[in-house]
Amino acid sequence: MMMFILRLISSAITLCQLVLLRPLTHGIEVRYIDIGASSFEKPKFSLAFSKVKSAGFEPDDRSKEDFTTPSKLGDFDLFPVGLADVDEELSLYLTKKSHCSSLLKPIKDGDSRYDIVGTVPVTCRRLDGFNLVADLVKIDVQGAEQKVISGGLETIKQAVVLECELFVSEAYEGQTRLDTLVRLLESVGFSLIGPSAVYRDPANIGKVEFVDLVFVNERLLVAQPDRIFILLAHASERNYLKKLNLVPNLAGCTLFQRGLIKVIRTLDFVKPNLLLGLRA
Repeated sequence: MMMFILRLISSAITLCQLVLLRPLTHGIEVRYIDIGASSFEKPKFSLAFSKVKSAGFEPDDRSKEDFTTPSKLGDFDLFPVGLADVDEELSLYLTKKSHCSSLLKPIKDGDSRYDIVGTVPVTCRRLDGFNLVADLVKIDVQGAEQKVISGGLETIKQAVVLECELFVSEAYEGQTRLDTLVRLLESVGFSLIGPSAVYRDPANIGKVEFVDLVFVNERLLVAQPDRIFILLAHASERNYLKKLNLVPNLAGCTLFQRGLIKVIRTLDFVKPNLLLGLRA
């Protein structure tokens, strides 16, 4: 009951932050790419902008029903293909829980969600081959992060924020490691800010299973300082605004903009800390 109340309070504060951002985002169109888009819903940060256009990549046919309600999706284009570092047909390992399916073989013992129920051939493409524009990118590909990013560096380096799920426990053969992920994204200007969510194994004492990591493109913010408002919206939704040092990026803002940003950031400090309360 207490966790429910805390989540309700956090959601209400986030709503206030996003509404307060709207006077600062007039005319800004946001392009959002969701890689591993099963259970896609129009993101909450959309409340801060007049227009958000989303593109989703999801090769698992079992997720088709997730994309049948237009009101839930918003302005959304679905690409029913996998993403990798090559343009070819690869095998997708289907698991008992569809969200655990991967281009990599699941090896997690003692968790039926990862049990393999079959394999299917799927068309895979490099993200850079789609000529998409990105402001925000989310990656949830069950261990295959390095393959996806390597095939999409030119697209990804346009983004202000990249949020990426990364497994800490052993779950897939050849899964991407933290040091590999950080090096790859640092090569195109991103810095690791920290986790926006920590997911723990419900069958364990509290062992971390995987995390959602936030990377911010500092190089891009220096070159295009007005895109800080996109970062502010995403950080408000995902509750990491308090972790950001915004001072270097506010030099070009008006007094009104700075004042409103200060209010929005202050609200982040009074949100309940839900980071450690998530379970896989």
